[in-house]
Amino acid sequence: MALIRSLCVLSPKESAVLALLSVVSDQLVTYDALLDHAWPDEDVSISSLNRCISTLRRKLTDGVSIRTHSRRGYSLLVAHQNPSSVRVSNLVDQARETLGLRHRGHIAAAIRLLQEALGLDPEHELARLYLAEVYGLAASRGYMPPRLAGKLAREVLFPLLQHDPDNAHALSLDGRLRILIEGDVTAREDIDRAAELAPTDWLVMTNAGIARAGLRDLPGAIAACETAFAFNPAAPGVIVAFGWSLIASGELIRARTLLEDAIRLFPSQDYYSLLLSYVLSSLMSHSAAVAAARRALALSGGDANARAALVSALALAGQEAKARRELDLLRASDQLQPSPTLLARGLLVLEGPNALEAAILEAEEQGCPYRTLAVHDPLLAVLRSG
Repeated sequence: MALIRSLCVLSPKESAVLALLSVVSDQLVTYDALLDHAWPDEDVSISSLNRCISTLRRKLTDGVSIRTHSRRGYSLLVAHQNPSSVRVSNLVDQARETLGLRHRGHIAAAIRLLQEALGLDPEHELARLYLAEVYGLAASRGYMPPRLAGKLAREVLFPLLQHDPDNAHALSLDGRLRILIEGDVTAREDIDRAAELAPTDWLVMTNAGIARAGLRDLPGAIAACETAFAFNPAAPGVIVAFGWSLIASGELIRARTLLEDAIRLFPSQDYYSLLLSYVLSSLMSHSAAVAAARRALALSGGDANARAALVSALALAGQEAKARRELDLLRASDQLQPSPTLLARGLLVLEGPNALEAAILEAEEQGCPYRTLAVHDPLLAVLRSG
C-alpha cells in the first residue's frame, strides 16, 4: 500500500522519519530514536521533529496516519483498505471537486459529501479537517450563521485535538474560528503553537494570518500570509486571507495588485472581484469599484455578500438611487443577510450613522468573521467625521 499521496515530494528529513516509523508500523518510536535517525549529526529540539511530523501528515495517503504518544513519541498506523475506506476516500475527493467556485450550492454539496464520509468512518482525519474548513468558509461567505458554523466546525475538530493536541492543522483552524467568530483572544496561544509546529505549512500559516488579523496584529497577519502565499500562491483561501490582511493594514495598493493578479489568473473566482471592489472604493476609484462589484455579483449568481458590496460601491460613487434598489433587493431576498462589514459603508451613506452602528452591533452579535474591518475601516472613519 502506498504511504504517500501521488505528486507529493518528501524532504530528506520527512523521508528519514517515515522510513523509521514504517519499519515498526503500529509500534511506538521514541522522540530520541527519531531524532537520532533523521538528525544524526545535528543538535535539534523536539520542536523540529514536531514540525516535520506536521508537514508529513498532509502527504500521507488515506488510511495512513501518524499517532502522537504524548511526551514519548510517534507511531505509524496503516489501515486495511476495505471497500468502505475506499468509498470514504472517494467521497472526500468528490467534496474537493464539488467545491469548485465556492458558491452556495457547491459548499452545501461538499458538506453533505463530507458528512457522509464521516458517517462511514468517524475517525477519518482529512474528512474532519476538510468539513471544519468548509463550515468556516460557509460562515465567512454568509451561507450559514457564523456562530452556528463555528460551533459545528469545532465539534468536528474536537476528536482530532483530543487524540492529538499537537495536530497543527486542527489547532490552527480551531484557534482561527475561536478568535474570528467567538472573539476568544486566548486562542492566540493555539495559533502561535500551530505556527511553531508547522511554520512552512501554507494552510496553518493561512489560518494564523486570518486569526492575527482578527486580533489586529496586522504585521503578524501579513507575515503569516506572506509565508502561506510563498508556498501556495494559487490557493483561494491564501489569496483572500492575504487580501483582507492587506486591506486591514491600509496597504491598499499592494492589495489591489494582489487581487488584480489573482483575477487575471482565476477570472471565475467571484470573491477576488468582491474584495477588489472594497479596495477600489477605498482608493476612490468608484467607477472601477462598481464594475468589480457587478462582476462579483454576476459570477456568484446573486450572492448576498456580492450584492452588499455593490450597494456600498454604488452609494460611494454617488449613485444612491441604484444603491437603494440593490439594497431593497437584498432585504427582500430569502438568503441569509450579508456580512454587515460589506454593507457598512453603503448603510452610512444611505441611512446614516445610526444604521451603521446597528450593522456593526449586528456583526458582533452574529460573530461575523470580518467584523473588525468595519470597526477599524479608515474610509468609514472619514465618512463619519464628514
